[in-house]
Amino acid sequence: MLLDTKCNLLVLPLYVCRPFLNISTSDFAFQNGSSRNLSCALGDRIRLHSNTVLHMKKVFTLSFAFIAAGLWSQLLADPYIVTTQGIGQYGYLEKDATTYVRLNHGGFNVRELAARWWTGNEFLYYTGSFLSCTQNEGSTSDYSSANHNNWSAGTIAYVSVRFKDCAFNWNGTNYNERSFMLVDLDNTYGGPFDDNVTDNPTSTQNLVGSFTVNTGSNALTLDRLWLHNLGSAQEGSDIPNGAVRIYYEAITGSETYNGTESFKTIFGDYGGNSGSNEEWGSDDLNLPVSTAGVRCYVVVSDLATGFAVNNTAQFEIINDGISFQEVRDGSYNLLRANAVTISPAPVPLPIALHYFGAELVGQSILLHWETSMERNNERFDIQRSTNGLSWNFLATVPSRANHSDQLLSYTYLDEKPFIGANYYRLHQVDFDGKSSLSKIVKVEMDGHQTKIGAFPNPVSGNSVFLYCSEMEGNIQVRIFDPQGKLLNEMQFENETPNPFSLDLTGIPPGILFLRVNNEALQTLVRQ
Repeated sequence: MLLDTKCNLLVLPLYVCRPFLNISTSDFAFQNGSSRNLSCALGDRIRLHSNTVLHMKKVFTLSFAFIAAGLWSQLLADPYIVTTQGIGQYGYLEKDATTYVRLNHGGFNVRELAARWWTGNEFLYYTGSFLSCTQNEGSTSDYSSANHNNWSAGTIAYVSVRFKDCAFNWNGTNYNERSFMLVDLDNTYGGPFDDNVTDNPTSTQNLVGSFTVNTGSNALTLDRLWLHNLGSAQEGSDIPNGAVRIYYEAITGSETYNGTESFKTIFGDYGGNSGSNEEWGSDDLNLPVSTAGVRCYVVVSDLATGFAVNNTAQFEIINDGISFQEVRDGSYNLLRANAVTISPAPVPLPIALHYFGAELVGQSILLHWETSMERNNERFDIQRSTNGLSWNFLATVPSRANHSDQLLSYTYLDEKPFIGANYYRLHQVDFDGKSSLSKIVKVEMDGHQTKIGAFPNPVSGNSVFLYCSEMEGNIQVRIFDPQGKLLNEMQFENETPNPFSLDLTGIPPGILFLRVNNEALQTLVRQ
């Protein structure tokens, strides 16, 4: 604002408001001779071009303190979209999500604000009339895709602010425009999803969720992704930290998960996140979204030791759980998205294999394994190797129950092992053809004869199996602690099916020694 005291001219480069000056329209004459309607109600402001010069017909004094306190802050601000609430926090909008627009008057005295949207057509969302012309902020109703053209992935939605003055007249100017890219987040996928999650899975197992991200031919990078488990499996005790992977590939229309895709790992404790809130994520995923879009597969790659049988995994993308590396309008990269479930149903964690071990007994090797749950299980194929790389079929052991929630034990005696290293693994096969591989166990065969073997070892339950080889007569088993104290003593007839089951009830955890018929000693660890 400039005041020319020699010419009695008042130069207003931005705005002037009569209530601030306490003058009427007759106090002014335009230098260029044109007539302008300056009539305004209390609180209104009149926009004048920067080259407009007004002649003063009256001589009056304006104090510089009044100018600084009453006008200057009012002259600089325009209505704007608030960036701490509603749509202003985001740079991207999921096409099926909604939110409101929070608007601020920016210094204008206004009766109402409106968010003006443009996606090929114009649509206004209103805050509703304010009770007075001094209210600062208001929120619009949620936007609806039904009101807009071109509402698809890749479309840019432009949002700006309009206002109604205190005389109830709408200002046609669009202030402080922002832009938002539409993204399509889809959870539809025909499978194949797994019927259950198994421990030590092969690359094609444990698929528990899937989703796509389509950005409408815009190549972007998925920076942030956070998932929440809606199932009963517990973070840490059931699903370990770092055991959730995101496999991904470009959308082709016929993509199917096979375990050969590239993957990223998300973590339960990423960035100091709580290790018990059932959330897994990363803020630095660096997962590429191609111009065709990306298909993501959620895979549980491992289960914790001693996890709870029958617990389930069912994942969702949390509310606003995605952002991109590419920012919009300077600093906004968060995607406005509703929480979306990406697992078709809760997937049980049955752990087909609870324990697998091998012991040298005499000139043979005894294999032992336990299952804590079986679903549709047909058989176990035992595979053997001398180097852990090349495998040969050794034998088949049928399932004791193709559907079971009880602890089941299996044994197999390899009577002709190789001299040297012997590697074993189990190939578990379902009736529907699905299969999984166990961990690998190794036993060295050096020609030394061992008469007894205990399994599992270490043992965490109240019983352990004892296999005896080449012993005559009845079997006497005594259990000692490290100080030589006798803890238990048992007798078995030699005709009793081998292996024998030893009862450990009441025996404290620690290192134990099993002595059989005073001639064979076996160390056992009870957990």
